[in-house]
Amino acid sequence: MLGKFDIAVIGCGVAGLTAVQHALLGGHSVAHVIGVVPMGGLVCNIGELHGYPSGAEPISGLDLAIGILSSNSTGGATEIPADATSVTREGDSFRISHSDGELHAKQIIAATGARLRMLDVPGAKELEGRGVSQCGWCDGPLYKDKHAVVVGGGDAALEEALHLAQFAANITLVARGDNLSARQSYVDRIRNHASIDIRMQCDVLEITGADGVSSIRVRDRQKGAAEEIACSGVFVFVGLQPNSEMFAEHVQLDTNGGIFTNDSMQTTTPGLFAVGAIRSGYGGRLVHAVGEAATAVMAAAQRCQR
Repeated sequence: MLGKFDIAVIGCGVAGLTAVQHALLGGHSVAHVIGVVPMGGLVCNIGELHGYPSGAEPISGLDLAIGILSSNSTGGATEIPADATSVTREGDSFRISHSDGELHAKQIIAATGARLRMLDVPGAKELEGRGVSQCGWCDGPLYKDKHAVVVGGGDAALEEALHLAQFAANITLVARGDNLSARQSYVDRIRNHASIDIRMQCDVLEITGADGVSSIRVRDRQKGAAEEIACSGVFVFVGLQPNSEMFAEHVQLDTNGGIFTNDSMQTTTPGLFAVGAIRSGYGGRLVHAVGEAATAVMAAAQRCQR
């Protein structure tokens, strides 16, 4: 068992890494439960981050995460490369059990992020890894001169479509809504891209194929007709599922599993904070994750002084 820390951060996405960074700058003892899966969270699926930091040249999500982790390591964080398994309230502090033991902390910042949702239609799970993907930056070159479909209308979907368009002969973007919800710069680029066709107000019914994807069936809600679109790959970006299960008994959750917090990022349990994609109301962009992490650390630091 490790000693008692001022602040324990659970999760190794950008929100968690930033929380550790700010806690160290404040002079606090920090335990960082990193986990055993590749660190960096969903941002590591992005090959180029534009506009962060402001004015900087594009950087990959992985390089950004590695840079912050390296800084935290030299700054004195106690890093625990194990998965947290449970959180227990003990008086005015917490016990965190993990796969290699346990530790105690006065405050916890939950930053376990979220996982990409998969389509709940026939063929989606069955063909995952065989034409159904959630990482265009990983699999894009496999679709050179082929037709790919991207499902979704947010930032992630449009960013992946733009990246895939560097390889695929053409892209069909399928979205359920009547408007794209991504940032305007992405929307403008998508609408002006010669090889990207946009299909709004469409529901995905099925993904078909034997050894790999051969087509996707969609229904146009305006016309009411189903249609089969031949393609070699389907890239799914239809939202996130917060990784909040471990904290459920200590917090209030919204219908999507996001954790409710106040403006200081504190949950209904004093001393337990939530930041990033695990939080209800999270804005979805990197700058939001960074801002929430800094806000939570400032509030946790005030509690440490009591």
